[in-house]
Amino acid sequence: MSVTSAAQELWDALETAKRPSGDEYIKIKDGSPEWMTEAVRACHQDSEILPDDFRYKFVVLAASAVSEFVDGEQELNEYVFEQLNNEHSFCVYYEMTQWLAGQPTLRMGYCDEVVEQYEAKGMSNIMSAAMLMEAEEVAHALIAYLSEHFADVEEAA
Repeated sequence: MSVTSAAQELWDALETAKRPSGDEYIKIKDGSPEWMTEAVRACHQDSEILPDDFRYKFVVLAASAVSEFVDGEQELNEYVFEQLNNEHSFCVYYEMTQWLAGQPTLRMGYCDEVVEQYEAKGMSNIMSAAMLMEAEEVAHALIAYLSEHFADVEEAA
């Protein structure tokens, strides 16, 4: 199986479900192969980060982008990061505040890193860039996992 076909299978196995509160979340479909759980764990820094709705959303975005990759046009990482840059939810205030509130200590660290690296100013700019930074981290982890576990690798992470 190739990296892109594995990403497609993972993307197909991610579904939206409802909590008793009525809030929606993303999960892996029951009965899916164990490697999918392992891949998602890798995107949560091998379970160092508790399961998180935004991490799952970033897994969906990354899996979708990896599955659409066409070998030879550009490098896999470059293509995936370009697709993440086109994601508009990183600019929606409600999404940004929910993202920050979900794991404030972790995510304030991303915000601090954005300020230090890019000298960003303005809370919405900082939070949007920090969300993208986390999404890119998740994408890198997914690409690394898939590249390590599937034989026909189009592009190494």
